[in-house]
Amino acid sequence: MDLAGQLRSRHGEIYNNGDLTTALSVLQSQGWTRRGTIQKAAKELEEADLICMTRQGRLPNFATLYAVTWLPLNESYKIEITRHGFPFRAYLLKDPPPIMKKKLRTKSVLAPLQ
Repeated sequence: MDLAGQLRSRHGEIYNNGDLTTALSVLQSQGWTRRGTIQKAAKELEEADLICMTRQGRLPNFATLYAVTWLPLNESYKIEITRHGFPFRAYLLKDPPPIMKKKLRTKSVLAPLQ
């Protein structure tokens, strides 16, 4: 959900699917604290065909980018794949469909009841 929260639209059309990042500096505001946890979650989503890597990160300043597969890819100069290689709705071909683990956040904004 935090990755999909980066999607932006203009005039009702998504324009940045393919330019979503798992960079810690971006996801910290959603409560993520460890790069390893983010990488593990991204790998799980990739294996379920819910996201697709559109650019491999590299030095000096190129973050790994992703696209969600339930929406069409928005091609851009930033990404390394095209619509022809994009696995649009590939998760529908899984048999059985992917089952995502539900993880609850441990931090509570409410004081414990006594």
